[in-house]
Amino acid sequence: MKISTELKKPEPVNARELSNTKMSNGNVELFPKVIDHGIVKDWIGMGWVNSHAASEEDYFKYPEVKR
Repeated sequence: MKISTELKKPEPVNARELSNTKMSNGNVELFPKVIDHGIVKDWIGMGWVNSHAASEEDYFKYPEVKR
């Protein structure tokens, strides 16, 4: 995961990189958790589940999904 030098937040990840096929082929190592529309989502091996509403701290831990 790349870190932006200006904001100290992870760079956004393209939604295409989070498909079931891509995640099963290794992207789970890069993106085990993401923020999508203000919700932290966890990869559980066969899909994404909503975890909780993203806090300000979460935005510095996990990448946001860009569409």
